Amino acid sequence: MMNSDNSSSKAESAPAPTWFGRILNWFSAPARPVSLDLEGSSNEEQVRPVDRPAVLVSQVGPQTTGALRRLAERLQQEEVDPHEARNLLREVRRILPETHWGTDFDVAAAASEVIVRWASVAGPLKVSAGTQTVVALVGPTGVGKSTTLAKLAALARYKDGRKVGLISTDTYRVAAVEQLSAYARLLELPLAVAEDRQQMEEALGAFGDRELVFIDTAGQGPHDEKRLREVQDLLRLEDRIHTHLVISATTKHSDTRDILKRFEPLRYDGLIVTKLDESRSHGILLNAPHWCGRPLTYLGLGQGVPQDIEVATAERVADLVLNLSQRFGA
Repeated sequence: MMNSDNSSSKAESAPAPTWFGRILNWFSAPARPVSLDLEGSSNEEQVRPVDRPAVLVSQVGPQTTGALRRLAERLQQEEVDPHEARNLLREVRRILPETHWGTDFDVAAAASEVIVRWASVAGPLKVSAGTQTVVALVGPTGVGKSTTLAKLAALARYKDGRKVGLISTDTYRVAAVEQLSAYARLLELPLAVAEDRQQMEEALGAFGDRELVFIDTAGQGPHDEKRLREVQDLLRLEDRIHTHLVISATTKHSDTRDILKRFEPLRYDGLIVTKLDESRSHGILLNAPHWCGRPLTYLGLGQGVPQDIEVATAERVADLVLNLSQRFGA
């Protein structure tokens, strides 16, 4: 895993939105209950998974209000895992005084508190002073690995002032190397191509003076076990390489689960979710970390290099899942 006590190479964090300040004020109000038991130690019966998301709205309880029902509908529309959605609804009803159940803002504030506490995020890349940090992006085809790599490299080069090198291992497609080569020229960064483990070692050695090296890998088809093993062999350099799995917000749930499982042999450290601007639902930001046990690190919200990438934060996850900025102020 990545070190946690050194300087960071990071995307620009968005300023705190208006809704967040209002919700923080709500958190500190006297009517708020004392604590949240997120370990499930209450005496309530353990919530069981729901097989069909459509059941969620009808099961929010006999005393449900319009605001609670709208929250249930929101979680369903955002395609939050039904089990997690029901747990979230249960927590909202537990921590929010019943007198506040009818107010959309109060219900959203309570839901955002739960999401902020539950969301799994790891923050920006950690770069150790005096050593070379190597970051590899892996993932299926078409999720935007090369564009994401270019965004991270541009931020490290021009925002953080770091010496950066790029390595491409995607020799299956001529266009892939050409795309990364174009980014390298644009960003004025050196680029090496590695087809096997020996060439990878040589490339990393040649970049010995570089603080941060990014590795772009070939996209993996759903049944391409051979290519996955090749990437695994290329990246098998003890703990030198920090691997991030890039997934798209537009991928359906069953395929996302399969991708997370299929890339397990690469022992990826974190998740980068792309194409959030192209998806109508953002439940993947809660679902994927829960399913694989790895945190979110970055969020991709467009094709612009380097501006359309953000460090993943729990507040941003809550914002996207609950649509808070649009509903309660940007």
